[in-house]
Amino acid sequence: MKKTLLLACTFISFATISQAQITKGAILLGGGASYIKQQSKAGTNESDYNSFHITPAIGVAINEKWVIGASAGYSKSMSKPSTPMQKDESNGFSAGLFSRRYTSLGKNFLLFGNGGMQYSRSKREQTFNTNQSRNSISKTITASVAPGIAYAISKRFHLEAYLNDLVNLSYNNEEIEDLTFGLKSTSANKNIGLATNFNPSSSLYIGFRILLGK
Repeated sequence: MKKTLLLACTFISFATISQAQITKGAILLGGGASYIKQQSKAGTNESDYNSFHITPAIGVAINEKWVIGASAGYSKSMSKPSTPMQKDESNGFSAGLFSRRYTSLGKNFLLFGNGGMQYSRSKREQTFNTNQSRNSISKTITASVAPGIAYAISKRFHLEAYLNDLVNLSYNNEEIEDLTFGLKSTSANKNIGLATNFNPSSSLYIGFRILLGK
């Protein structure tokens, strides 16, 4: 039986807003967080997967439509197969710049597009059995665009819904160290990737914003 819990939330945001309109000069402190828990079973094999991701951000409205800012992030994930000697654990951090354009859809609705560039570094430790393991360090630069919509329940509280990245361009540099029966070997991989996602069944993230100001 597979159980999945996905929580995505924008946890703090300060801004000046009136009738779902962003005011020039408004400061927005915010970010997001997600938690995923999965349990799977195939025959006698069971596995658990846990993932946590947090992304604080700060932005400023340069006019009623555009917000620019910076973000940071930390992530950690762990997979535990049924075999005790196996493990797959990773953690990483990120930093980047973003811009968000708002378009009013009426008194209480705002459509937004979020684009940005981000640098991330992650470390992964894998153990396959008592005689084989792998450690890797990955450095990635990413440019992405994602859409969303906000609903102003009140002047101070917004609900948000947004999808996965529609377009994602990335450059990745990975350094790998393998240990097999006590013998160490190293390798490196570099690649450029372009991914698009226009699938209407993509994951939908739900969040909120608390707005403080005039």
